[in-house]
Amino acid sequence: MEQTLEDFLAGREFEGFSTEPQYFRVGDYLTRFLDDAPAYENPIDETLTLYRSRATDVAVGYKISGVRVLAEKAARLFAAAPALLAACEAAIPCLETAVRAGLDGFTPQEVEAVLASHRVLALLRGAVQKAKE
Repeated sequence: MEQTLEDFLAGREFEGFSTEPQYFRVGDYLTRFLDDAPAYENPIDETLTLYRSRATDVAVGYKISGVRVLAEKAARLFAAAPALLAACEAAIPCLETAVRAGLDGFTPQEVEAVLASHRVLALLRGAVQKAKE
């Protein structure tokens, strides 16, 4: 007899909801939820997907796809073209602005927390710093 989901979950302990971002190596993506409301995916492009509350349509989380690939591409480009390094440095605030725009409905503190934990921004900043060394 096949095991049902209820059978699988029976007797397991759960830690509860967490707002910590989670990186998934298989699939190379990062997700973060700031609310545990039932949500649906709202793809913005091939890299960014917002999770919106089914009840209020407010963004309650996000998914960034291709994290490692993005960082590796950035590092290769920085090494290959110093002029591009300056352009990428200028692009970081643009990416921050784009992320902020997608977080409509989040408090200023939540927005700053998202930016502080944003893996792509961190990887991009790290790649810029490494290229300058």
